[in-house]
Amino acid sequence: MASKRSWPVAFDEDVRMPDEGKQAKRDNDEVEFENEPEIEEESVDYDAIAKLVDEAPQVEAVDSLAVKKLVLGLEKKINQNQMLRVKFPDKPEKFVESEVDLDDEIKKLSVVATAPELYPELVELGGVQQLVTLLSHDNTDIVAEAVGVLHELTDADTLTEADEALSLVEAFLKNQGIEALVAAIRRLGLDDSQGGASTGSAEEARAVHEALGILENLLEVRPDLYDEANGTVSEQAREQLLRFLLSRISASGGSGRGSIDDIKLYAAESLAMLLQGAVANQRQFGALNGFEPVLTAIAPYRKRVEAPLDDEEFVGNLLDALAAALGSQSDLQRDFARLDGLQLMLRLVKVKGFARAGALRVIDYALARHSDNCRKFVEMLGLKTLFAAFMKVQRSASSKHRKGFDERADNEHIAAIIVSLFRHVRGQLLQRLQGKFRENDGEKLERLVELHDTYWRRLQQLEKQIADDTLQLKLELEEAPTEDELTARRLDGGLYTLQLIDTIIAYVVYHAEPADRFRDRFEKLLSVHGQSLRDVHATVLGYVKSIGNTIDEDEAERDRTHLKHLADALLQDSRS
Repeated sequence: MASKRSWPVAFDEDVRMPDEGKQAKRDNDEVEFENEPEIEEESVDYDAIAKLVDEAPQVEAVDSLAVKKLVLGLEKKINQNQMLRVKFPDKPEKFVESEVDLDDEIKKLSVVATAPELYPELVELGGVQQLVTLLSHDNTDIVAEAVGVLHELTDADTLTEADEALSLVEAFLKNQGIEALVAAIRRLGLDDSQGGASTGSAEEARAVHEALGILENLLEVRPDLYDEANGTVSEQAREQLLRFLLSRISASGGSGRGSIDDIKLYAAESLAMLLQGAVANQRQFGALNGFEPVLTAIAPYRKRVEAPLDDEEFVGNLLDALAAALGSQSDLQRDFARLDGLQLMLRLVKVKGFARAGALRVIDYALARHSDNCRKFVEMLGLKTLFAAFMKVQRSASSKHRKGFDERADNEHIAAIIVSLFRHVRGQLLQRLQGKFRENDGEKLERLVELHDTYWRRLQQLEKQIADDTLQLKLELEEAPTEDELTARRLDGGLYTLQLIDTIIAYVVYHAEPADRFRDRFEKLLSVHGQSLRDVHATVLGYVKSIGNTIDEDEAERDRTHLKHLADALLQDSRS
């Protein structure tokens, strides 16, 4: 997928427990163990224990023979039920007992989930094919039971830890399992394309939840599941699934008052997962006018600083979905702005509530490489809200509402937005942007240098740590980390944010008027920290070298030329 961003995304910091903390924990555990009270033998009721053992259900050992017996038993019940349904299509009383038997037989197959090493035999015997077939059964109770068994068989831990389990995934996909699963979801009484409340039973709601869980589990082991190139998922199934998710997100309830049901919540999470990195899904999302129901669902929270936990998670998932949809296609960025998405995101930032960080991320992706959206952002007076956030990332939230603030992510997204604006606006709009750095005696210049110094020192410490770690690995005759691993570690330490901050400094210096004396001001501010514009120049040149991994080569070359020109201007006396 071609990303709209020409830079890699920083990773979360890895937090490790100090060795001494681990030792202290072990010591405490030992003390607690030594102080355990002794259990007197006469206080144990051995008769009661024996009775419980005798009454416990007997579980047969799961082996190849047991799997074969289960699959053949299921096949027999399926055939009996089909025969009776064909023979007595208008007399349910004639086949209802066979469906009770079939339901019981399906349940038995769940025991195979405890032995993933036997999945290849389950596949070879046709067990997966039978379960997929049952997803289209006329009785939704049978469908729900088949979904439940498949959910157990595709447990995420099992799929990621047992190599044999992957055979089940491939068999499920080969037998059009995704298509059958999507069709089953729509039949379970919950596909309300009009946006009304669900009418399905609790069992059907559970089955829909588990069906969405199956899709999530499959994505864990097949991240390329929805890639158009491999043809695993049909266009029809893709459309039906996204249509269902959008209908559930739009369903009544959850208007900021804590009435988000489990299906609605999971639908938002599933939408975010399906749009992440899947260009075909993003394109289908746009074809279904997906922005409108998502923005409509977010809108009731535009004035909320806090909301019930389920509501906050719901909105967070929807913001993730928006960011994913905006990641690669300019036509979707245009549609987002046309539906006033930028105005809504600015409102979420301005209110300084729980959705603030997610909204900043969405704005970042909506503006990246999109000149029209950048112009519109400045025209709608977005600079005021943006620079208020820029100046107050660390200081604006009370501890009570702190969860809406993520200092590291906020710094990155705010800086990326400012860089996009400098890159794409011209004329009076550019003058308005540059003018922000003249306000209040240049306080934003001080803020830029403050951020530069914070990340610069963090990376200096990281480089020292990398050198120490590399030396230690050499002494232990261990393999040295690759350059990609070191780059990832530096990004994790804030390299990308430093590159953005220093690029802004370069833009501000480049567009300054002689009377601004911004170059002299920056040199003076940097010198307090023992640095100079040469350090900023070096950082921007490093950024230039990193461009090109996620965009086409012609566009990457234009970006490199543009940024190199900015960097070189930092060391010149004028913009010649």
